[in-house]
Amino acid sequence: MVGPRAEVRVESLEIPHSPTTLRDGRQGVYSFKYQGVWLKVGKAGPKSGARWTSQHYHHGRALSTLAFSLICYARFSDVEFSALSGLKEQLQAVGADDIGDWIKNNTDRVNFLIRFELGRSGLDTLEGIAHRILKPLFEGSWDPQLWKTISRLTATGSHGE
Repeated sequence: MVGPRAEVRVESLEIPHSPTTLRDGRQGVYSFKYQGVWLKVGKAGPKSGARWTSQHYHHGRALSTLAFSLICYARFSDVEFSALSGLKEQLQAVGADDIGDWIKNNTDRVNFLIRFELGRSGLDTLEGIAHRILKPLFEGSWDPQLWKTISRLTATGSHGE
C-alpha cells in the first residue's frame, strides 16, 4: 500500500508579515528570519492553531517562543551573535508587550506545509530537515528560573531596563 503523497507547500511572508491560519488538513513547520539569519524553527500539528498563529508573537505564552527568546537575548544574555550586529541594542528598546509587533515588522516568516495524513513522523522529519538546513540561532526553551524573572519584570512594567 502506498502512503499519502509528501507534497510540501511553501508560504513566504515577507516584512511586514501577518501570521496565516493553519488550514484544515494541514500541519507545518514555521521559521523566522532576520536580516538573512534564521532565528527560530518550530512545528505545529493540525490541532495547534495557537502555536501556528499567535504564540511566537507573545512573550508570556511559552518558554520556547521567538518572543521570549528575543527578550531573553536582549536583556539577560551575555552572548553576542556577530551575524546580528546591533540586534541586541535594538531589542532592548522594545517593550515586552510590543515584541510581537517588532517580530511582524522586522522578520520574514516562511511556512512549510504538509498534509496531516503524513502524521507526526512526517512533521518531525520536515522540522528536522528545516533545522539542519536553516540552523536557527534560538532553539529550545530558556531556563525556568529566567522565565520567572521575565514574568515578574514584565508584570511590573520594568522590562529589565
